[in-house]
Amino acid sequence: MYRISSRTGPVDYGPEPRQDRGLAGLIEGSIKELVKRANAVPILKVLKLYRVRVDECSHNITCPFKSHKNGQERTPSFSCYFETNSFYCHGCHVGGGPVNFVLNYDEIDREDAARKILQAFNEDVDDDLLFNGSDINKQQDAMLEFSRAVLEFRQKNETDHAFEFIEYICWVYDQMTLHHKHDSDALKSLNAKLLDCINGYRDDLRLKMEDKYLEAVNNAKR
Repeated sequence: MYRISSRTGPVDYGPEPRQDRGLAGLIEGSIKELVKRANAVPILKVLKLYRVRVDECSHNITCPFKSHKNGQERTPSFSCYFETNSFYCHGCHVGGGPVNFVLNYDEIDREDAARKILQAFNEDVDDDLLFNGSDINKQQDAMLEFSRAVLEFRQKNETDHAFEFIEYICWVYDQMTLHHKHDSDALKSLNAKLLDCINGYRDDLRLKMEDKYLEAVNNAKR
């Protein structure tokens, strides 16, 4: 029974009821499933919901988050990776899937962000993303590691040769992600090799440019 000390003094409601651990586990589990399902919605649909348009060639835009330079960023530092259904901002170092985008854009918690996505796109959940959630997480971790390496490289190397080199490395990364999107182990191995290439860069290194890469670059310059 709850106790009331007096009508004018502070009210004592006694000890707070304990939350059943089993129930707490079920609640947390249901939230994880909610987030998992929301993260299986194609991120491009979520970006369009917020009227965020992504450059089709570079997939880079100015960061849309208000927390990044009060929403006034001028240099594009926000990258989208449709192969892994994720994003990463090289400026504010925030990344992840659709849920992370919404919670950072709206400044809400992950459960509310997941519910908002599913309210708008419950019929657009991608089964491949849903049933390969652990693989997607591994791919996102690899992507964040690679993105940080690319950012550090660009900060330290500003020559035309270095720019061509890192652009080519990024193109190779995109290609391998496309061809191995369901094989996280292969992606991890290839990612490590590309990081070794970045760390071993020399300004006298001869670049082997694939025809498809050169064609893509030339088309982008037109």
